[in-house]
Amino acid sequence: RMMALSEAYQEERPNVEADDVMALTIRALGLILGRLVRDRGGTGDDCGTCGTCGTCGTLNQRHFILTKLITSAAQALIEVLEIDINLDLVTSQRVSRVLKKMRLVRAKQPGTGNRGWMISLDDLYRWTIVYGMDIEEITGIQHLTQVLSATSATSATSATPPRGNP
Repeated sequence: RMMALSEAYQEERPNVEADDVMALTIRALGLILGRLVRDRGGTGDDCGTCGTCGTCGTLNQRHFILTKLITSAAQALIEVLEIDINLDLVTSQRVSRVLKKMRLVRAKQPGTGNRGWMISLDDLYRWTIVYGMDIEEITGIQHLTQVLSATSATSATSATPPRGNP
């Protein structure tokens, strides 16, 4: 019974935590990263796990995203999805604190000094798993879960040394 209760909670967790600023920030990052990757031509419907789609090469590529852009995306999501969070509470400072808790890499934009964060699809994927979100839904990139899972499996098998005869 406890296992069934735990599984039911995990399935409903995204709905329960919809008002969480961390979950909102993850959704905003997904929205932005999805658009960046799609605009750069890094997605396609034909993915044989690294060959033709181009997404695989962008999994670990870090993208610079301004804090104010993430904040604007989060505020837009509040309005569009009618999330019960006060817009005045979603500030660049608060979003920045959330991103710091996520242990993302801080960066400054060359020339302007504007502050932002370096994030990859792989980073985002790990956080969507923790929060029980669907990365394909928040990024709008089809077959991304398959590519990320296959890449994780490939890197895990290549990281373990082969066993020799004892």
